Amino acid sequence: MDLPVALIIGALLLVASAGLLVKLMMLRSASSAESYKQLAELASGNGLSRVLAKLNDSHTTDISYLWRLSQDEQLDPVGTPLRQWDLGETDLRPLMEQPCAPLNLNADAKSILKGGDLSHGANLRSDGRPDSVAISYRLRSYSYSPGDSKATFTVEGYATQGSGNRENVLARSLLTRVLALKRLMRSNDDWGVIAGKTMALGPSTIEGNGKALWLLDTAGASHFGVAGACNPSALGSALGSSNASLQTKLWPLQGSDFPSPGMFDQLAALDQVSGTNPSQRRIWNIDDKRSTTCSGGALSNGSTGDAICTRGETSSTWTSAESAASVKRSGGAGSSITAITIHADTICGGTGTTQPCLIWMESIQLRNSATLSIETASSGGARPVVLRLLRPQETINLTSGKLCQADFSASASSPLLCSSNPKAENLAIVASNGDSASSCTTATQTLKFGGSSLPAALVLMPQGTVAISSGASMNGLLWAGNICAAPGLAISSNNTSGTSIIDGFKSLWRWDSSLTFGRTITRGIRGTGLDLFRRW
Repeated sequence: MDLPVALIIGALLLVASAGLLVKLMMLRSASSAESYKQLAELASGNGLSRVLAKLNDSHTTDISYLWRLSQDEQLDPVGTPLRQWDLGETDLRPLMEQPCAPLNLNADAKSILKGGDLSHGANLRSDGRPDSVAISYRLRSYSYSPGDSKATFTVEGYATQGSGNRENVLARSLLTRVLALKRLMRSNDDWGVIAGKTMALGPSTIEGNGKALWLLDTAGASHFGVAGACNPSALGSALGSSNASLQTKLWPLQGSDFPSPGMFDQLAALDQVSGTNPSQRRIWNIDDKRSTTCSGGALSNGSTGDAICTRGETSSTWTSAESAASVKRSGGAGSSITAITIHADTICGGTGTTQPCLIWMESIQLRNSATLSIETASSGGARPVVLRLLRPQETINLTSGKLCQADFSASASSPLLCSSNPKAENLAIVASNGDSASSCTTATQTLKFGGSSLPAALVLMPQGTVAISSGASMNGLLWAGNICAAPGLAISSNNTSGTSIIDGFKSLWRWDSSLTFGRTITRGIRGTGLDLFRRW
């Protein structure tokens, strides 16, 4: 009886130990598989970090232009893969947002971006197998979304064993990450001081920091599909620039537009007709050679012209704003106008504030050598003024006159002299309408000046034209759809006091640091989205 019982107990113990052994072997196998999967995830994460670090590295070889191109590295792609990173120069430049950015993608950088070994020949796991375990990664795809300025990376990570024909994939992981793209400017020297869609620059120059921006559409970008199109002389030829110094500052941009004129509207108070209910914005019309008076429903004929006419926006009746305080004549009533001043205490409710003042202009015509000065200061400090053109057909003509800034004066009894130290950022000339003409002879919304008739100002006319009638000089920023400067414009990005107009503009008008207008580099910024991993 004892023997059978002993045999039965022995058999049970044998079965139990065999089951435990199998369980241990299964746990070891599962543990190994899980560890391989974790190695693959580690490879995909580390690989993506290497790609991002290389794209964001501007200290050695800046290749940030790749952020705004797409790349598909599928092993078995459906259709034709989009591999813009691999294109040659003549095919690549027309696709770039900055067609003349240096192409620094060398073999070493490309090997990091496309994928590589992360184990450096070391065995990452000693599990008794004859071959070492290694990890590696591969960029599977990168897609750029220009609409929302985002980038989507897909990177594969591998855990492998062996090499060559004996290589065996133990596990793989697919990591997808979405990043936000941000444009950055290194310095003020990358800012656009001159900017236009069509330009004839002649002997124009830029003194101080800044670039001359050529804003391109897709058709215009095709200009860079030939070798040598980014040479300074070639850019100069395309934009009619004959000055070698300016040619080195020419910078084409594709898909970029001008800053919004609305940034001036948001910060400025509106000049209105006093005593109206509801309040009406006041429309100004200034002419130093007018042969009509400001009376009735139209500018009617009169024995002497009025220099300043105003009306409410819903009114058809003009009234004269000319007085001894605002207009000076050479010999009394009816004689030539020599000076006109818009005093700070007559616009936007007076001088009780330093808030910028927005004035709607129907027309400014200085054709008889008069000087129009605008008081851009108050007792409390600077009080910037914005002159905004009312309609697409309006024109500011300064060909025989001067538009300048005046310092604060406690007395408003007579016209004021031009300031000897104006700040360009305190006077803005803005026009948001126009016909986008590419010729000065056909343009309808135009700013015309020459010589020193516009000493210091910011000019923003996205669809308008700036026409230089004779060799001119100014301190400021000049942004217009069409710039006709064949006689030459010497523009400085510094005020006469030496302060930076670019810094003054950004500070005064609260330019958002996330906005750029000039030569930029791109950075990938981690967003709020979660990483997505897939195992198989």
